[in-house]
Amino acid sequence: MTADPYQASAGAGDPGSWNRYSYVQGDPVNNVDPSGLITCPAEYGFATCVANGYLGQPGIGTDPVDWCFDIANRFGNDAFGFLQTSSCGGWMTPGSPLMMAALMNPPPAAPPPDPQQTRAKWQRIYDDCLKSQMTNIDALKKDHDDKVALSIWTAAAGGIQTGASRTPGGVLERVAGAMVIASVYMAGASIAAAIENKRYENDEYRPAIRRAEVDCSRIADASVKP
Repeated sequence: MTADPYQASAGAGDPGSWNRYSYVQGDPVNNVDPSGLITCPAEYGFATCVANGYLGQPGIGTDPVDWCFDIANRFGNDAFGFLQTSSCGGWMTPGSPLMMAALMNPPPAAPPPDPQQTRAKWQRIYDDCLKSQMTNIDALKKDHDDKVALSIWTAAAGGIQTGASRTPGGVLERVAGAMVIASVYMAGASIAAAIENKRYENDEYRPAIRRAEVDCSRIADASVKP
């Protein structure tokens, strides 16, 4: 047994670190220290441990084979490529105990997603999608409504022209006649516009919203699908 070669790993903030002969501060179930230099918390995972240099080479006084087995037993398949290309490669022959350890010890399964977080993510994606879809749907409806409103004013203008040209008498009589005919034309155009607006809402606007809701629901489902 040898002391931890990394002298700076001890500190007053963690009294257990002053024991120079303890392995991963007495918690080998949750931590791994194959380099003999620094503890790699279990929740870090293989990629983070490698990225932070925790798995560089065996520490002073560490058996290289034990170091390789530590990695294989802790990280399993995740460390397979690392083991083959590191100093462990010589022991990674087909059927060797080290290779079998790496193959037989899969990495810990990821924890199941939190239902509340999953639902919140689904709702956020659905809402953003539907908001975008409704922007387009409402723009089309506004364009339709503007055209219908224009048809009413066009009818009114036609009524004024017809009334002014067909009403006998002076200016006042023609103006009065134009207003009467214009009001009749506008009334008819308004009824036609109301019918058209109802048709558009039932046949185009509401179905478009329902299609958007279905499409956005599918998109949200796909985004949270494991």
